[in-house]
Amino acid sequence: MTFGFGEAIIALLNNSTNLTGGAMGLSGIPRYTNFAVVWGSVAICLALVAGYKYSKFGRQCLALRTDELAAKAMGINVYRVKLVTFLFAAAMTSYAGVLYAFYTTYVEPGAFGWIVSAEWIIIVFVGGINSLTGSVFATLLLTGLPEVLRFASEWRIAAYCIIVLLIINFRPIGLFGEFELTLQWLRQLGRKGAKTA
Repeated sequence: MTFGFGEAIIALLNNSTNLTGGAMGLSGIPRYTNFAVVWGSVAICLALVAGYKYSKFGRQCLALRTDELAAKAMGINVYRVKLVTFLFAAAMTSYAGVLYAFYTTYVEPGAFGWIVSAEWIIIVFVGGINSLTGSVFATLLLTGLPEVLRFASEWRIAAYCIIVLLIINFRPIGLFGEFELTLQWLRQLGRKGAKTA
């Protein structure tokens, strides 16, 4: 339903020539986004998502994912939790769109089709269903992989799809699963390394 709604919005933008420029898009947008703004935004967004994940709403989301009926029986307001989570995700996505527009200085409806949405879903599944660290790693991997495979221009997309399918088939919970790279884990790793040395 979300994919269908996205396609309906694209059709609306394509037909709203006076407001959005239609298929020609909008140009002449000032460039306010730079790498400092992007990396600062990434840090803030990661902190917000981590805070949300370990908040009451985050724990309720995990309960809904495990068993929605049982969560409802335990008194969780399923509709409210889903709505708040959807609005939180939509706000972050909108902010990312603002950064994108102020970086490229041009936007057009074709740049936001279902293929782009599918890429983000693939990133989540490859990284790990419940791992923020995995999502970050998968983002870096799957956005950088097409550039690494650029030498095989004809087979680049096929190789990209094969790699993604292999990960999904042989590691269904994602590369990281539910693992999070935390300071506590790094400390433990350092202690193990010191003992081994």
